[in-house]
Amino acid sequence: MTEELYVPEWMRDINPELQQRIDREQQQRRRANEAQLRPRNEEQRFFKQWQGEADSATAHLKTLAGIGAPKADVDNQRLRLTDALVHLGRFEEALLTAPDDQTRHHVRKVIAAVDKDDSRVCKCGDVSRVTKVGEGILPGSHKKDSIFSPVHNKITPVVVCAKCGSMNVTPAVPVHHQGFEKTQAEKEAFSRYVNRQR
Repeated sequence: MTEELYVPEWMRDINPELQQRIDREQQQRRRANEAQLRPRNEEQRFFKQWQGEADSATAHLKTLAGIGAPKADVDNQRLRLTDALVHLGRFEEALLTAPDDQTRHHVRKVIAAVDKDDSRVCKCGDVSRVTKVGEGILPGSHKKDSIFSPVHNKITPVVVCAKCGSMNVTPAVPVHHQGFEKTQAEKEAFSRYVNRQR
């Protein structure tokens, strides 16, 4: 015994040709919407993500200013906005929105790293070290993050020395870094190491 699919009264009069045309139009609209929503490549995804973060932090700042929120909440949103602006390569704005001297100092270090010669490396060499958390190994220089570099006019990795903390923004990632992906434990260990260096 087969069950028949219930078709509402208003749909019973639609002929097959009309239904096919409706289906085609819906598919075209769906594809057009997906094309607008989905970035086509990594660079578009990067800019969409960080522009969204900047817009979100700006909206939160406006809301917090309107209600007279505590300074800690405002500073947290200013820090989010500064981080997004650095990723977008808008360094002058990032310096203006930085909530404290430590953040401004970090932004200046990133600016100096962007302006630094791509072939310049620190004197530490390729010294790998074992992290204190887990069994992971951080190479002497590794990719910390990616930012848009106005000098290179593209998204470029921030290469940081694990020993001395010197950084360079260069598309030429050191050979010993290629294929290196940090685990969560290694990210936490690196974050603690950098915080101790400050």
